[in-house]
Amino acid sequence: MSIELMDVEGERLQALAKIEAQKKQVAKSYNKKVKHKISLEGDLVWKMKLPEHDYKDHIFEKWSSKWEGLFRVHKVMVGNAYLLEELDGEMFSRALNGKFLKWYNPSIWEYNIKIYNRSIHR
Repeated sequence: MSIELMDVEGERLQALAKIEAQKKQVAKSYNKKVKHKISLEGDLVWKMKLPEHDYKDHIFEKWSSKWEGLFRVHKVMVGNAYLLEELDGEMFSRALNGKFLKWYNPSIWEYNIKIYNRSIHR
């Protein structure tokens, strides 16, 4: 009887080790697909219009934009919080969570205009 109990205890430990190995494998495969937002000071971002401020335009209704901006990241804080400033230098009074921000990527047209302007001024 005691030998059978020891065998059951050994099987439980093996099952626990197997479960832990499976959890590590799942975490490893999940973390391959996760893209972390990494922002530096000076990056340009869009800010989500919060629903409490009635972001819908009465003309465009559901097609109105949910993003406003551009804003510059002034300071990166702990816990995915960002202190923003407007492009003219005016600071925000509070930090915003990163889930309410979208990083700005210039379109190909804006990029070509910048290159064109640089070549003219040389």
